[in-house]
Amino acid sequence: MKTKRHHWKKATILAAIVIASASASANGVAPPRADALKARVEARWKALGSHDFKAAYELETPTYKKVFPYNLFLNKFAIGSVSSLKGIDKMEYDPERKVASVIVDLDTRTTRKAAESWIKKMLVPTRVREKWIMVDGVWYHVNSD
Repeated sequence: MKTKRHHWKKATILAAIVIASASASANGVAPPRADALKARVEARWKALGSHDFKAAYELETPTYKKVFPYNLFLNKFAIGSVSSLKGIDKMEYDPERKVASVIVDLDTRTTRKAAESWIKKMLVPTRVREKWIMVDGVWYHVNSD
């Protein structure tokens, strides 16, 4: 009798672990190759912050680049401002959709010549949620266009 009880307790513990794991997946888990994803996110925002749009374009998905040539990608950016990455707040992975969600914190300021000097110095904190997908083992930014 003690043996059956012991197996029942083991089965209950195992079931609890499986359920906890399943709910963690549903709520988002750490993405595979998280260090590579972090490096790609940082590279993207470094490129955008220095207006190196060609480098930022290279981080877009191969499918996006087939549909949208570089000149169309370039048209979406306001040259009158610059954003710098303060940090990556959160990275989660949806294993069903195979997409990573990354929340980045930015400081944005204007670079327009007509702006008053005090406005040029003012940083506006911004939080952005980005989607990234792994293609052939490499993380790419998912553009919403």
